[in-house]
Amino acid sequence: MSEFGQRVIDYRLKNGVTQEEMAKMCGLSRQTICALEKNPYHQVNILTRHKLEKVLNKTKERDVE
Repeated sequence: MSEFGQRVIDYRLKNGVTQEEMAKMCGLSRQTICALEKNPYHQVNILTRHKLEKVLNKTKERDVE
Protein backbone atom coordinates (compact mmCIF):
# COMPACT_ATOMS: atom_id res chain seq x y z
CA MET A 1 0.00 0.00 0.00
CA SER A 2 1.23 3.50 -0.75
CA GLU A 3 1.89 6.01 2.00
CA PHE A 4 -0.87 8.21 0.60
CA GLY A 5 -3.29 5.26 0.54
CA GLN A 6 -2.47 4.60 4.19
CA ARG A 7 -3.24 8.22 5.04
CA VAL A 8 -6.68 7.82 3.46
CA ILE A 9 -7.32 4.63 5.45
CA ASP A 10 -6.12 6.24 8.68
CA TYR A 11 -8.39 9.24 8.12
CA ARG A 12 -11.39 7.04 7.42
CA LEU A 13 -10.81 4.85 10.48
CA LYS A 14 -10.17 7.79 12.79
CA ASN A 15 -13.33 9.56 11.63
CA GLY A 16 -15.61 6.54 11.08
CA VAL A 17 -16.03 7.30 7.39
CA THR A 18 -16.83 4.67 4.77
CA GLN A 19 -15.22 4.59 1.33
CA GLU A 20 -18.51 5.79 -0.13
CA GLU A 21 -18.69 8.72 2.28
CA MET A 22 -15.06 9.61 1.65
CA ALA A 23 -15.68 9.55 -2.08
CA LYS A 24 -18.64 11.93 -1.74
CA MET A 25 -16.64 14.27 0.49
CA CYS A 26 -13.93 14.46 -2.19
CA GLY A 27 -16.13 14.40 -5.27
CA LEU A 28 -14.63 11.10 -6.40
CA SER A 29 -15.94 7.59 -6.99
CA ARG A 30 -15.85 4.87 -4.36
CA GLN A 31 -13.82 2.80 -6.81
CA THR A 32 -11.10 5.47 -6.83
CA ILE A 33 -10.88 5.41 -3.03
CA CYS A 34 -10.81 1.61 -3.03
CA ALA A 35 -8.07 1.45 -5.68
CA LEU A 36 -5.99 4.00 -3.83
CA GLU A 37 -6.25 2.07 -0.56
CA LYS A 38 -5.60 -1.39 -1.98
CA ASN A 39 -3.12 -0.91 -4.81
CA PRO A 40 0.38 0.12 -3.70
CA TYR A 41 1.23 1.19 -7.25
CA HIS A 42 -1.89 3.27 -7.86
CA GLN A 43 -0.83 6.58 -9.37
CA VAL A 44 -2.92 9.51 -8.18
CA ASN A 45 -3.27 12.39 -10.62
CA ILE A 46 -2.76 15.91 -9.30
CA LEU A 47 -6.47 16.87 -9.32
CA THR A 48 -7.50 13.73 -7.42
CA ARG A 49 -4.71 14.20 -4.91
CA HIS A 50 -5.74 17.84 -4.38
CA LYS A 51 -9.36 16.82 -3.70
CA LEU A 52 -8.21 14.20 -1.19
CA GLU A 53 -5.72 16.52 0.50
CA LYS A 54 -8.44 19.10 1.13
CA VAL A 55 -10.42 16.51 3.09
CA LEU A 56 -7.41 14.92 4.81
CA ASN A 57 -6.13 18.29 6.01
CA LYS A 58 -9.45 19.33 7.56
CA THR A 59 -8.88 16.98 10.49
CA LYS A 60 -5.42 18.41 11.09
CA GLU A 61 -6.82 21.96 11.19
CA ARG A 62 -9.50 20.95 13.69
CA ASP A 63 -6.95 19.16 15.87
CA VAL A 64 -4.87 22.34 16.12
CA GLU A 65 -7.72 24.61 17.27
